[in-house]
Amino acid sequence: MNKVRVRFAPSPTGFIHVGNARTALINYIFAKKNGGEFILRIEDTDKERNIEESIEQIISDLYWLKIDWDEGPNKGGQFGPYRQSLRTKYYMDHINKLMDNAMVYPCYCTAQELELRRQEALVKGVPPRYDNRCRDLTASERLVFENQGIKPVYRFKVEPEIIVVNDIIKGEVKFDTSLMGDFVVIRSDYTPTFHLAVCVDDAMMEISHVIRGDDHLSNTPRHVLLFKAFGYTPPEFAHISLIKGKDNQNLSKRDLNEYFSISGLRKNGYIPESVINYLVTIGASVEEDKEIMNMEEIIKNFELDKMGTSIATFDVDKLNWYGGNYIRSEELSRITELTIPYLKEAGLEIGNLDEQEYSYLLDVVDVIRKNVSHLSQMAEYAGIFFKDEIELSGDILQSLNSERCKKVLYAVFDEINRMQDWITRDTFREFCDKIFAKTSIKGRDFYHTLRWVLTGKDCGPELIDIFILLGKDKVKSRIKDVLADERFR
Repeated sequence: MNKVRVRFAPSPTGFIHVGNARTALINYIFAKKNGGEFILRIEDTDKERNIEESIEQIISDLYWLKIDWDEGPNKGGQFGPYRQSLRTKYYMDHINKLMDNAMVYPCYCTAQELELRRQEALVKGVPPRYDNRCRDLTASERLVFENQGIKPVYRFKVEPEIIVVNDIIKGEVKFDTSLMGDFVVIRSDYTPTFHLAVCVDDAMMEISHVIRGDDHLSNTPRHVLLFKAFGYTPPEFAHISLIKGKDNQNLSKRDLNEYFSISGLRKNGYIPESVINYLVTIGASVEEDKEIMNMEEIIKNFELDKMGTSIATFDVDKLNWYGGNYIRSEELSRITELTIPYLKEAGLEIGNLDEQEYSYLLDVVDVIRKNVSHLSQMAEYAGIFFKDEIELSGDILQSLNSERCKKVLYAVFDEINRMQDWITRDTFREFCDKIFAKTSIKGRDFYHTLRWVLTGKDCGPELIDIFILLGKDKVKSRIKDVLADERFR
């Protein structure tokens, strides 16, 4: 194998969604696996849709995913520039070559005309394709269109042949070019289309492998034709399966909600390693003992030709499973530091974080991280440890307003008043047994009663952790507040 050079080439038209991120990761991992180079290229020739701020977001999101590149717009390199908007000279050189060799011709068909013909083809049950009607226009016929002020696009002449591509993932794929029709390579403003620009860039940047989404498979014969027209050897191709939602819909930049964007996952507080781990295993058959892997292990075990060809479903539950695993297993100090901004955003008074306060915060985070999959959930559980009062919902108030619940609360309050030392892990069981003996109430009625009063929630940290972290005064105060409420008399 020659020197491996791969690229990730996003368009700055919005955020990076999980499908883009997966493609970037696979390219990066393939390069690392083979001692190659990973290039970041920004495909920003679509002036109407470009969002300049998106470039900064793309770079930030990739760094968050632990992806670095050898060459790119913020680093430079011997094959730059790495933004297509700055590569006009190279495209014009290649456009002139196509012109000089009569490989392209002007097409004056309007978008409305093309759409009408497409609809007619669909009605007839035949594959829609351009019928090449402008290919053989005479000079006088072209002059008529030009006098009407119509600016043509330029189409590449496609001759009938069978193109065979040995895709690394899909195997041998054959394309009949007679079904394609001549395709546009130069826009009416004389700028290159995606097809021309991407082939020029891949060739000039010496890209050895083009690893991209399955939706680009149909573009491959066009690109092979252009590589050959320019005198370049086509790179090797590998088309990875697409990621879709549970409703089998595409993950589109335009209408996908923020939850499936990398910026959205960051905002929600997913640990980047958990997102990386999930994305590289999605749609793949992974042994149970290899589901959790660090980047070094991922690179070591990665095999591009072993990737599945079926559509992969983005499963939020599985992502959350990865998220929870990483939050529970990471260094407590790191998780705590990452959690602090979410607690402050939620308005929790966590103090000045002196040594004692920070130690308490570590204990709180250690307890609640067992219940979350991403850090934005932390404040929901942490609030009970930093607030003086707990709001009880109507449903919980209704559940508490029973003789059995009141019996438990009075017994617990009485027992706390008798205690000299506060509960520890070693004495909590003994404390509960005393309440059981006094009330004959066990199980759900006992544990849920105390959980409701102390946290205002149906679930969360273990009751023993709540007792220990809240301390005697707060536990007693919360029970007392409920018992003093006129609705419970």
